[in-house]
Amino acid sequence: MSWIPAKSGDRHAFFKLPAKSGDRHAFFKLPKKRFQTTGSVASQSPFFALATVVVLVVAGCSRPDPDPTGRAQALIEESRWDEAADLLKRQLLEQPDDVAAHFYLGRCYLNGSMFYPGAAAGEFETALRLFTETGRHSPISEYNDQYFELRCHLELAKVYLRTYIEYADRGAPRSILQQPMRNLKNAAEAAEKIAPESQDVRDLKSVIESL
Repeated sequence: MSWIPAKSGDRHAFFKLPAKSGDRHAFFKLPKKRFQTTGSVASQSPFFALATVVVLVVAGCSRPDPDPTGRAQALIEESRWDEAADLLKRQLLEQPDDVAAHFYLGRCYLNGSMFYPGAAAGEFETALRLFTETGRHSPISEYNDQYFELRCHLELAKVYLRTYIEYADRGAPRSILQQPMRNLKNAAEAAEKIAPESQDVRDLKSVIESL
């Protein structure tokens, strides 16, 4: 089951576990990958560094993108997470207070080719902080103000839930599992305060109870 609702009006599919499967990975459709804490071998090679410089120089000589966040959103809808992340990081260099860019970049770190839990959580927390500081107005036209705030907390919950599952699957001791579980419960409580009747929140709480 995808984390993104199949239809724009379907906002209740985020935390439903597969009906006939006890496989927690089926809930996420997780690829066979783990945490990324350092650069990949490719990213450390001289060729990669040279290619990066060339790309940045070419990008700097091109016309400014009039709507990089919107273009990144279109890439995200096609699950082209890594491409979207590159656009969003450039956008945030120019517009560090772009709330939508922080939100979407958090989703990229959560869903991209490598899972960056700390970076993902940081982007969602930054989006929430800026959202509050700028009058609690949703930066995304498809989301009303309340739903944007709810989504930020639900996405944070996904980060902590996935972190918990990654650690548990590695056989981490209970002392290590306590922090992601605590963060997960805090995110769930924050979401429940915003929309206590939300089916997404109910599904999230059911998942937590099943762990």
